[in-house]
Amino acid sequence: MNKSSPNESWQPTPGLRLGCFRLFSVALGPARLHSALGKQPHERRIKMKITTFSLIMLTLLSACSRQDPAVAQPHQVNLSPGDLAAPAEITTNASGSSLTYSLQVKLSAAREAELVKFARTHPNGNVRVMLGGRVLTDLRMPGGEAGKISTIGVAAVFDSPSEAQTVAESLNQLVK
Repeated sequence: MNKSSPNESWQPTPGLRLGCFRLFSVALGPARLHSALGKQPHERRIKMKITTFSLIMLTLLSACSRQDPAVAQPHQVNLSPGDLAAPAEITTNASGSSLTYSLQVKLSAAREAELVKFARTHPNGNVRVMLGGRVLTDLRMPGGEAGKISTIGVAAVFDSPSEAQTVAESLNQLVK
């Protein structure tokens, strides 16, 4: 073993392999390594258990917090001619000092049956209703018992009456 005076920097013995403790000994030196890991063997074991437990928890937390990109993307429904059963209706909603314009959309039986089937197979699933390249609204499918879902309603909310009127005119072109 190399002997060193207190003023010289400590160098590990060549060929000495201590696994991960070699990294500690190079960074800390022999005197600091002993105090960093604890003076007694049971203190070292406790610190190693805490470190191991912390690493396991960190690994589990990072693995569980990842979200599958396929789940995050909502199912898209593009409205096309024949998808509406009746012209869209604009209603006004007042809440305190704010005024919004709601556009009620009545889907055709075929399109509504498609959404009901999706709701039954994907309870609490997300659906994005599109009109051309524009997002009309985002829906959350009902959860609970899948057999009890019979109708799906679609409504879009706008802040200005002109915007609601423009979208209503575009939707009314899709009525059979």
